[in-house]
Amino acid sequence: MKPRIALIFILVITAISPLIIHNSSHGWGGDFALYLDQASALWEGNIQQLLEQNTFGLQHSSYSYYSPELYPWGWPILLAPMVKLVGLNYTWLKLLVMLFFIAMLFASYYLFRIKAGATGSLLIVACLSFNPGLIEYTNNLRSAFPFLFFVMMALWCYEKLRHAEGTSWRRIVLAAFLFFYASIIRSEGYLLVAAVATAEFIQWGAQKFSKKYLFDRKWLLQMAVAFMCFHIGYTLLLPGGSSSHFSHFELTSGATITGNINFYLDHLDYCFSSYLKKSFVMVVLPFVGIGLYTRFREDMAMAIYFILLHVLFIVWPHHEIRYLFIMIPFYFYFLFQGLQKTSFSIQLKNWIFPSSRIVFSAFLIIMLLDYSFYLMRKINRPEYIDGPETEDAREMFAFINMQTQNSVIVFFKPRVMSLYTGHRSCIIHDYPENIRPTGNYVVLHKQMGDYNQINSLIDHPPAWLSKKMENSRFVVYQINRDDEISDQ
Repeated sequence: MKPRIALIFILVITAISPLIIHNSSHGWGGDFALYLDQASALWEGNIQQLLEQNTFGLQHSSYSYYSPELYPWGWPILLAPMVKLVGLNYTWLKLLVMLFFIAMLFASYYLFRIKAGATGSLLIVACLSFNPGLIEYTNNLRSAFPFLFFVMMALWCYEKLRHAEGTSWRRIVLAAFLFFYASIIRSEGYLLVAAVATAEFIQWGAQKFSKKYLFDRKWLLQMAVAFMCFHIGYTLLLPGGSSSHFSHFELTSGATITGNINFYLDHLDYCFSSYLKKSFVMVVLPFVGIGLYTRFREDMAMAIYFILLHVLFIVWPHHEIRYLFIMIPFYFYFLFQGLQKTSFSIQLKNWIFPSSRIVFSAFLIIMLLDYSFYLMRKINRPEYIDGPETEDAREMFAFINMQTQNSVIVFFKPRVMSLYTGHRSCIIHDYPENIRPTGNYVVLHKQMGDYNQINSLIDHPPAWLSKKMENSRFVVYQINRDDEISDQ
């Protein structure tokens, strides 16, 4: 079977997955809510109001590192047409995520084909396509897959420019746009720009900083100018706010760095397969290192970017498994290259097989089995998601919308409350007395315990709380006080 036909077959099979795993709801999260609010604000023209609303929540919460003031606008811009057409229909919105996942696989194939050949690239893409962790992540409205699509496309364009005998202004502008758009989806996109700049500087130094090298790389300067023009236009048109989360680095310490290293080592197996235990991943990692080392000169920009991502996520004071997802394609690529460098030939009759492809194919078979069992579990045991689309949550939001006006709602997921009601909201989970001067209402989730809320208020509310609504999952209290906060 020709590699391109095999690629199409893999992508078609992958595209069927949403019909099985996607549902019409969404978890509580919080990131998705701000993305959707920003997408809506683009149509409604109330961006400044949204910025003020979210900033209020951050300033009045028990802690402020759950969100930036605004996310970069790249993903909300892509969401905006769908939000305009279907509103909060998560079935359709998740299909957009799935489309970007498939587009990312397509872009990865053509990027890795330059470096690993058609068969090697196909094996890598197959491992990504049938990865249960990645497939499951398409059930969320987060930015990883749109971001990865633009990263892969940017690197593909960059490689084409590097090896082209002639460069057209169209390809240069396209490359600049791809790098620019990756950086306005997630701030990790700036690391990609830094990686390319560092790689080019190192290569220039290897040429003893010759003028000829600069002349041959004039397209790089043109690309940088185009990138800056795109970025200047972006900053003039849309307000910032995404840089506010850089203040989180104040929380970084030796303990958080050690904790991050241990966390990612403990959970790296999740990114490959649930059948591959930590001990197996520890065997695999040296081959990733071998691939990174032996391909550093040929794949310098990609290798530096891969390293910078590790540094960022180790230093960043928070850790989540989903942070690993934007590195998985590079793990598989460098794993393949590491196996290639340590490969030997196995001859069976008239056929000669490289050991690297045998090992990688066996790895793929394990992932296919894991993928099959994963889909069967989803079919036999449909997942119930406790989120804003449950009947109890809808009843609670309807009450807030009907019975309150311009109120401040204390809630464990303030961005979700703002999305569904338009009210200002904040988290207060430390002391009950901090709720009274801040909010007009407090909404408590009966099954969340003390996560971002004061659970004891459900059964033992103080006298200044008056119960206004209750169902099987939520209780809504009005906050009464002598110096009432007027509804604004």
